Amino acid sequence: MNPIIKKLYTREELEGKIEEYMKDYEKHESKNEYEYMTFACGDIATLYEILEDKEKSNYYYERIVEIWKAHPGKFVDLECISALSRLQRSEEALKIVLSNPKSWGVGTLAILYEELGRKEEAIIIYSGLAHCSYELCRVCSPFWKPHYLRKAADLCEKAKKFDRVSEYTKAAVEEWEKNKDNIENTLYVIEEAWLNEEGGYIYEKAGQFDVAMKYYQKTQSKYELAYTDEHVTSTEVTYVEFFSDWWSKYYEFFLRQIPDFRFIHFRYEHCRKNDYRRITYRLLNLEEKMRK
Repeated sequence: MNPIIKKLYTREELEGKIEEYMKDYEKHESKNEYEYMTFACGDIATLYEILEDKEKSNYYYERIVEIWKAHPGKFVDLECISALSRLQRSEEALKIVLSNPKSWGVGTLAILYEELGRKEEAIIIYSGLAHCSYELCRVCSPFWKPHYLRKAADLCEKAKKFDRVSEYTKAAVEEWEKNKDNIENTLYVIEEAWLNEEGGYIYEKAGQFDVAMKYYQKTQSKYELAYTDEHVTSTEVTYVEFFSDWWSKYYEFFLRQIPDFRFIHFRYEHCRKNDYRRITYRLLNLEEKMRK
């Protein structure tokens, strides 16, 4: 866990969240809502991780596995896989995935292979995913090209294909520069915020920290504007309406870009808090890089 995570919360805030999520757990338990019980357990465990209370964190991850075993088929297996991974029981997680491979993305396999030290198998999968992302950028609209080029570069980095990382990193910047002035002025403020956050990441990975900082600062301003009285309704509606399109894409991009994403994004929190934390994390992380 990056030490920056601790700067995003006060201890009182973390303890308050734990109390809130425990109440959610009890409410769902009374209704036998097993999936929501595991969601609450996962968030509580993560909060205890931030507080560096490994015993309590592991207790709630174990609780997820117990619920899953007691009520098979009642909720998505992903919660159990994630819990086993946190408990360093990746071999068990892998067996669950391989027992029903059609239900899983190959990215999950790659992560588990990495955790188990099976690097060659992970590299093969990441190489394939990188190729798919690159091919996708060749057929998608100009708007999405820099996004998928950057994703391909990140996957190539995982696959140890560093020549391709340099090639795709350069191409992502070039595509961004080519299209940044051609975006129609029909975006909601929240969409502009997501777009600028992605732009900041593209330049950060290209080593152009000053440019990246300007994009992140602009993003922060856009998020602040997006949650003013004038725009908050369109922001909240956009999150809902575009969950299967725009936000689902950016969620996937941001999740892959930030190793500490699970310490920043909580599913039951208002989108405003998640957005503010994420951009604050990016700003603080970039500041650290610029000081080195």
